[in-house]
Amino acid sequence: MSSASIVLVPSSLQKWGSGLEITEIQKHINVFLQNDWVKVLAIPTVYGIYLFGKYLVERRIEGKPETENIAQLNQLADLKEKLDKSGTTLEELQHFRVKALGRTASAAVVTAQQYTEVASQLVGDAENAEHDPDWDSALTQTDMNILSMKKASQADDELAAIVTSKMREFGEEDRLLLQQSQSAWDSYRETETKRASRTWEGGTIRPLMVNLRYEAITRERIASLSAEGRMEDAGDLVVEHARTPRNLLQHIEPGVPKQRVYDILGTPSFVSTNYNYYRYEETQVEISFNDNDAVNDVIVALIQDQVYLGSSPGFVTDIPLGKLTLADVLAYDDQLVVEFRSSLRTQEIYVRGRIGPAGAWTDFCFGALSVFSGAGRLQDTQFEWDREADCLLTDPKDILINWMALPGSSLEAPYFAWFIK
Repeated sequence: MSSASIVLVPSSLQKWGSGLEITEIQKHINVFLQNDWVKVLAIPTVYGIYLFGKYLVERRIEGKPETENIAQLNQLADLKEKLDKSGTTLEELQHFRVKALGRTASAAVVTAQQYTEVASQLVGDAENAEHDPDWDSALTQTDMNILSMKKASQADDELAAIVTSKMREFGEEDRLLLQQSQSAWDSYRETETKRASRTWEGGTIRPLMVNLRYEAITRERIASLSAEGRMEDAGDLVVEHARTPRNLLQHIEPGVPKQRVYDILGTPSFVSTNYNYYRYEETQVEISFNDNDAVNDVIVALIQDQVYLGSSPGFVTDIPLGKLTLADVLAYDDQLVVEFRSSLRTQEIYVRGRIGPAGAWTDFCFGALSVFSGAGRLQDTQFEWDREADCLLTDPKDILINWMALPGSSLEAPYFAWFIK
């Protein structure tokens, strides 16, 4: 560093104070900046200011999600406190939302939730990318360019697999629409990557930034197509049916108060006047009540292709409903009589009996009800009855029992709602 260079600085400053022309000032500034000692001091200073500014911005960005999380937790805590005070459950709040907002607004909320699923997948992709160990080994710009191209290609392969899978699932019209949609999306991605390329034109970082943009757009498409099936089905309710309690007929019998039934079985699947219906996985249980709000009849009807392993009325047999035949029931007591009744849409055979000590009888019924059409989910059973001779033509061992009951009266077998949804 020369002494002449040092002398120039104060003399220049003196001339600036003497009212030199703008061009003269610029000339002296250029001379000033060309000095070696200015380069040594100024460049590190400017770079340090840049790093400090970058640090502040990064800390601000990193702190934002944490602040947002704290705000969300405060809102949730406030909501929980209000729900506890009012005795309201989340289910009740959801019901009120649907009622208050109406179907259109509720559908909008559901749609928003669906797109939240897409966003969640994208967030997951971003987190996976952030912790991807492959990037730790990419030390040079060339390494990062090559790796980013590899990642973009992997995303392309994932997308191709999803599109191929959907093509196999769709009908001809939907396949054509997906092809058109995919072609339009390909054009969009190409245009967007060209825009990214122009933005970073001339820099060695350009391939990296273009590849990252390419992968990001591709992953957006993957998330959208992956969530498509869930979004279409999001509005459907899925009702899970519980298994029928095995000891149901030991606790629900004629004379039990209605409130006791509710205490044991809970809310019915549906109610019709004095009849409660409980839909289970393998049966539908129909309970009728008398004028004193006590159980009158209890009927257990079998669901198609199911087997109920629970106890039978009065423990008449250990053979489960679904395997039990008319022959099995008749084997219990040779005094049992097969009776017949019919309607425009059904024909039915049944047996009535009683079990237990005198004065403490337990009445029971077993039947096979055949529906001519529209039986719903009731287990199918078939037999032939000779109306003229008033006798059964089918061998009892070939007739499947599809309902059993604890009747409130021994005078007649109970009727039940045979159409099961």
